[in-house]
Amino acid sequence: MAKKKKVLKEVMFEEEVLEEETIPEPQLLQEESKKMSKDSFLKSIGLQDRPGSIRAIEAWEKYSKE
Repeated sequence: MAKKKKVLKEVMFEEEVLEEETIPEPQLLQEESKKMSKDSFLKSIGLQDRPGSIRAIEAWEKYSKE
């Protein structure tokens, strides 16, 4: 029986490094600028239809303290 030889080739190539653009988080943008109004804050978290709910009130209190 004839033995087959396996040939391994190592391929070298230059890796192109892409610099990622850092996009500031929305919260970071808010901290840099003025605080949002209560209405715009509730719209941003999807609670504009229920501004008097416990969840909306607690979220607003937490946001306004920061």
